[in-house]
Amino acid sequence: MDTADPSYERQIAVTTEVLAEIGAAAVARLLLFTSWIALATRRRRRRSRHASRPLADAVVMSAKRPADVASLRDRLVGFFARECVETELR
Repeated sequence: MDTADPSYERQIAVTTEVLAEIGAAAVARLLLFTSWIALATRRRRRRSRHASRPLADAVVMSAKRPADVASLRDRLVGFFARECVETELR
């Protein structure tokens, strides 16, 4: 979600509703807040606002910061590595 968009909270609600409607409410997901104008105080405020939701471990980042992008990449790779099942087909 782009936190610069004033309707981002409604976008979260609609996405959550759609996932529930298609039976994917329990599927693992990651809430990603992006905005090049995000400051540390805004990051904390947004995280705390969503802390009671099942997506409390949201990522807040700026795509303009290489360290943020690298951190997101590491988190995604780690997630899929945990869920990865190796098998051999013949």
